[in-house]
Amino acid sequence: MKILVGMFALFAIGTSSHASVAWQGTTYEVHVMGNGAVLFYTTGSRTSDIPACGAGQPHRYAFDSTTPAGRSQLAALLAADAQKRSIVVSGGGTCTVYPDSEDLNYFYFVD
Repeated sequence: MKILVGMFALFAIGTSSHASVAWQGTTYEVHVMGNGAVLFYTTGSRTSDIPACGAGQPHRYAFDSTTPAGRSQLAALLAADAQKRSIVVSGGGTCTVYPDSEDLNYFYFVD
């Protein structure tokens, strides 16, 4: 019984946010804001589970470049943008970095 309850709790936690995915595409309009927020658009087609907070900018993601992870993401994003490499983007399901843009969870290079 404890295992069943634990599995249910993990399932509930793992599915509580409505993160979206932008399939293979390139980036454009990378904005680095004064507070360290980075906003970027992708040409990849989005899944239908865009959070309500990001519905007005359905092709834009945001992340905080003031953290060590954010600095790594910025370096990789600028490399992808400069080389016009295709990426797949996974959103975080929230808009905490910038109010109308879904938070970036991760992205990876396709080619």
